[in-house]
Amino acid sequence: MIGGSLLPEMDVRTAAALDPWDMMLMPIGQPLPPFALPPLEDGGLGLYSDDLAGQVVVINVFASWCPPCLEEHPHLMALAVDGIPVYGINYQDTQPAALRWLDRHGDPYLQVGFDADGSVAEAIGLFGLPQTMVVDRAGIIRHIHAGALDASDVGETIVPLVQRLAGTEP
Repeated sequence: MIGGSLLPEMDVRTAAALDPWDMMLMPIGQPLPPFALPPLEDGGLGLYSDDLAGQVVVINVFASWCPPCLEEHPHLMALAVDGIPVYGINYQDTQPAALRWLDRHGDPYLQVGFDADGSVAEAIGLFGLPQTMVVDRAGIIRHIHAGALDASDVGETIVPLVQRLAGTEP
């Protein structure tokens, strides 16, 4: 039932790149599990599932050592400039490397949680790095994009979905 009611928010190109068995395991339509991550930067906010309650958000899992994360990064920066709330989960990285990476390439994230052991990313259904999710106001995962976002992913899927879920469609 690929592309049917089980996966209504997944775009065809992303779906075609994934193994059908993996797709059946994706938590689309499921609540975002509760989590609490320490801040990436000392004195920062960290990231807690409660921080996301009541808003439509984009959650991006990234690492400084991940080449596709750098490839998609300009698209995350554009989402942030457009006012779309983007939150980050830094996955199995080191704090100094991740902070240097964000300093060098820009920081699109409202808050970043440091997931040193990867347990939170895995609990929310990590299928590959980078991974981007759209979560609705009720905390339900509505879309998962495994792999680097490109301009068409952002323009044709992410932005329209966020606008629809937030009630801000043009």
